[in-house]
Amino acid sequence: MPAAVRISEKSNDAVFTLGELFPTGSAIDVLSSGHLTLWRDGHEHLGVSAEHEGRSYVATPLGSELQRLLRLPKATDDFGNIELLVSRLTGMIASHSQLDEDSSLLVAAFVLSSWVFDCLPTAPCLNLCGRPGTESTLLNILASVCRRPLPLAQASIAKLSKLPEGLSPTLILNHLRPAALMPVLAAITGSNVSLLAHHRVVDLRYATIVCTQNPIPATALNVHLHPEGSAYRRITQATMEQLADEFQPYLLRYRLTRHREVANSEFDAPWLHWNVRMLARALGAAVEGSPETQARIIEALRRSDEKSKVESSQSPAAVVLEALLVACHEKRPEIHVFEIAELANGIFLGRHDDQVLSPKALGGILRAELGLCPERNARGYALRMSSQTRQRIHKLASTYGTLSMMTPHPDCALCSELASQTLDPGNHIREHVHEVHEVHAVHEVHNQAGAEP
Repeated sequence: MPAAVRISEKSNDAVFTLGELFPTGSAIDVLSSGHLTLWRDGHEHLGVSAEHEGRSYVATPLGSELQRLLRLPKATDDFGNIELLVSRLTGMIASHSQLDEDSSLLVAAFVLSSWVFDCLPTAPCLNLCGRPGTESTLLNILASVCRRPLPLAQASIAKLSKLPEGLSPTLILNHLRPAALMPVLAAITGSNVSLLAHHRVVDLRYATIVCTQNPIPATALNVHLHPEGSAYRRITQATMEQLADEFQPYLLRYRLTRHREVANSEFDAPWLHWNVRMLARALGAAVEGSPETQARIIEALRRSDEKSKVESSQSPAAVVLEALLVACHEKRPEIHVFEIAELANGIFLGRHDDQVLSPKALGGILRAELGLCPERNARGYALRMSSQTRQRIHKLASTYGTLSMMTPHPDCALCSELASQTLDPGNHIREHVHEVHEVHAVHEVHNQAGAEP
């Protein structure tokens, strides 16, 4: 480990801190000894206090029990490069947890993102899905290498607001009641979520690990744990300490040296389903500077992307959009809600789905889910098919992965434009794992069925 420059041992009128990131690329963090490490101009400086830009900083005192749980790093060390660090993490996770290669890579990317979560567009959330107890091995690994792990048996926004300012832990929520979990999860994984509490503004965004029996209804990296037939591998406290001592110095140096690049990342994967796209933005930004690793993350997310697209394309909102596309391609100036309902129910019938949407229920989908507002006239409520509305319908249909968008209407410029935007970087059309119907041909059958008395 390279020698570090010592910095000031005394300080007057110091600012208490648990870590600082500066726009210039400098950074301060706290070590387990209570000393501060300051990274500035390519060099590390260590001491009880740190002087930077005319201000003096000292570590915020933490209780011994809290400091034990947080596993603060003992030092920092050169991690080599991003590819090497991700490879080391991936290999370690795979060898201890028996996850497959893709899942191990994604969990490794989450670990890295927990060290720079405050620089990401959204706070990362890892959802370990399985029966209680199946998560113990992987959870112990994560508690060893994630930034400041903090397991909570109970969680509430009020309790989180009392955490020390700047603590920025990785929260571990293990099989909490759904009624208690979801409000907290909505707050801590959002973007720019803050509240005023105890006479200060509290930032509630945290990297979060959530253990549940079934996947949570939120944007999260879902890892399904299936222990059947696999050997049990216990992670002892000694192993946890060994993993922390090995990896945390690399990971803290990564935070100190790479936070500005992560914060400025514009990485995106617009061809992915929207919730997988949000996840890809966060994980991809965490490895900014390594296009190869970003590409591997996108490839590893492909299964989640296909699953999300299937679920989205089969939702009632997607079927409503199928009906609206018919109106677009038939160049109708307007379409009434009851007519949309007839078309949508015909599509359900053609797909052997017994769902039936009433005009009232369909109106709710139009307004609440799709942001389309029908207007009242003599025949009821109708949606005016302006050029702006047609464009919005097509964009929504593409977002929801509706089946008819896979076979663009030959005379529709909007379909052609969106089809070209849904190509992946290799110029391959997105593949879906469900059966593709010729929707417009099916519509004709549906219309005939709907016309029967």
